[in-house]
Amino acid sequence: MKRVWFVLCAVVLFGLTLAIRCEAESYYAYVANIADNTLHVVRISDSQVIATAAVGVDPHGVAISPDRRHVYVTNRTSGTVSFIDTFDYDSVAYVDVIGTPFGVAVSPDEDGRYVFVTDSAGNTVSVIDTQNENRITLVGVGNRPRGIAVSPLDGEGKYYVYVAKDSVGGFGTVSVISVDTASDPPTWQANEDPITVGTAPAGVAVSPDGDYLYVANYGDTTISVIDLRLDPPTVVTDIAVGDTPRGIAVSPLHVHDEGEYFFVYAIIPGGGNGGGSVAVIRKGADSHYTTSYVDVDEPVSFGQFIGSLPPPEPPSILDITAESDTKINLSWSYDSAEHVSGFRIDRKTGSDSNYVEIARIDPNVEEYQYRDQDVVELTNYTYRVTAYNNSGESESEDKDATTLLGAPSDLSAEAASSSQINLSWTDNSGAESGFSIERKTQTGGDYAEIDTVGEDVQTYSDNDSNLEEFTTYYYQVTAYNDEGIYSDPCQESSATTSLATPSGLSAKAVSGSRIDLSWTDNSDEESGYRIERKISIDGVCEFGDDCILAGGCEQIDQVDENVETYSDTNVDDSTSCCYRVVAFRREVSGGDALPPSYSNEATATTPFATPTGLSAQAVSDSEIDLSWTYNSNQAAGMKLERIKVSDESDSSDSFAEIATLGPDTTGYRDTNLEPYTTYRYRAMGYKDDDNSDYSNEAEARTEDDAICFISTAACGPLW
Repeated sequence: MKRVWFVLCAVVLFGLTLAIRCEAESYYAYVANIADNTLHVVRISDSQVIATAAVGVDPHGVAISPDRRHVYVTNRTSGTVSFIDTFDYDSVAYVDVIGTPFGVAVSPDEDGRYVFVTDSAGNTVSVIDTQNENRITLVGVGNRPRGIAVSPLDGEGKYYVYVAKDSVGGFGTVSVISVDTASDPPTWQANEDPITVGTAPAGVAVSPDGDYLYVANYGDTTISVIDLRLDPPTVVTDIAVGDTPRGIAVSPLHVHDEGEYFFVYAIIPGGGNGGGSVAVIRKGADSHYTTSYVDVDEPVSFGQFIGSLPPPEPPSILDITAESDTKINLSWSYDSAEHVSGFRIDRKTGSDSNYVEIARIDPNVEEYQYRDQDVVELTNYTYRVTAYNNSGESESEDKDATTLLGAPSDLSAEAASSSQINLSWTDNSGAESGFSIERKTQTGGDYAEIDTVGEDVQTYSDNDSNLEEFTTYYYQVTAYNDEGIYSDPCQESSATTSLATPSGLSAKAVSGSRIDLSWTDNSDEESGYRIERKISIDGVCEFGDDCILAGGCEQIDQVDENVETYSDTNVDDSTSCCYRVVAFRREVSGGDALPPSYSNEATATTPFATPTGLSAQAVSDSEIDLSWTYNSNQAAGMKLERIKVSDESDSSDSFAEIATLGPDTTGYRDTNLEPYTTYRYRAMGYKDDDNSDYSNEAEARTEDDAICFISTAACGPLW
């Protein structure tokens, strides 16, 4: 474990001080640890071991696939190659190989289909097909092969495998295997003329552009630099790096203000006595090499151990839905969010070919979703969701949705009667051709269209003859256009029709203290009728909705269901009364089930109450006393009329007024009459210009010997 830790420190120190100034956080060191048979993944930017994978015994060579999805590790003692998934370091597969595996490299095609493994004991290179994880061929190279590297693909579909081999006659060599990908599987051909390098070559690496090959010669403490552009490839320089360089790796190409450059890392173990180091060689655009060192304790690594995480896998868009004219909802899933820095959401409008970034989503959320509220109705939008990390971006899938017509809102339903419900709503669309009105009678039932109205209309009266009293109806309204596109329906609204209104209310004054009412009962659901009365002022009769609460009218009585008549016997004479009849239905709880259902209004005016019981009695030859019952609460007083009844004529056409009396007077003394004469009387109430009906008539005859009980001769009221 100690060895691995110091190698990590060496790589991290290098990253912090010299390397990768623009993108240090993108790179990772994959370090084989022979102490505990593991592979450590080290994030260079902060020296953190982010993952550890168990591998075989005596891990040695390390290689990273071009798509950075896999790391391959040779296990010398186990005789295997570990296949490690960089998205799941617990997922490790093993492939058996022949002999003692040492170096490992991966083909440069996009999916890194083939893995090449040197067998230092068998003098061969095994070729493994990663699709089925089987060895498909052996290529003989001779003389203890160790390090191995591959070039990039050239323009003709070829690449080259470079194998470092032990010294022959004091110098080591590099064998070249030519690979032609025109066939499947490719053809493998070992070139006959190896490249001569230093003593005991071990590690080998190819520059990012494929122009240079670097070979670590642990026998003569140098790094051989081979220019592969020359024919034949030739060593152009040897860089002295100190004691026994072994492993070697090349960083990706960097672009800086100073030009392009990359780094070569050479592992110098130090011979097992401590004092090891990592040689860091910078190759500039002018082919100038500069070398620096980081002192570490016995570093161990072999192969292309510097790389970066792969770009993320693409997210799966589960759903993209237009919620309304102003909202589109996106949701997606992702299985390996620990490898993702975030998700970018891009959008384009209609036929526009250019995407515009509209949002970024943190990967550390419970659900991956986004609501785009910067949209307009009836517009097509295309979206893509891209996962990204420091190594790049995932692929993405385009999906589109078209916003809906603007749905109406604020629907209100109000019962106007037992057979009419009025609707109103807010029109939120600028592109509708009309609105569909739908109705149902049950909360769980299906809506059915009952009518349509034109564009910009925001009210509707449902006066269908099939509407029934005391029934709840549910409504929804949907906008539509001429292309057959419908909005979402607005929120549901309901109303309950009132009881059928009583009709034909009439009022008739029967007397000065009684008015009779009659009406037609049109309801089958009422519990009864309430009788409401209002005194008319100047002939005006207006109840108003809150008449009783406001004190402008009163409920005088109520009658049972099916009753159609009522007599109001508590009325003052000479009074104008307005009436209305209210159907009601009583709930079990005691309150009314519905708002009141009023009849028409009817008015009747009681006459002045007629004086009754008029009587006349002669008390002398010149006086007759009168008495009566005064019945009016409204009269200003009484008028008395008299006629003298002759033997020749009994006509009543010549009554003459003889007295005007004040209110509540109930008697009168008529004096100065002629003896032996019959007089007939009648009375009536009066107020202003109005008079009551006449009372009954009464008569009496004065006598010649009548005795006057009143000493005065003056005539006037008796009481």
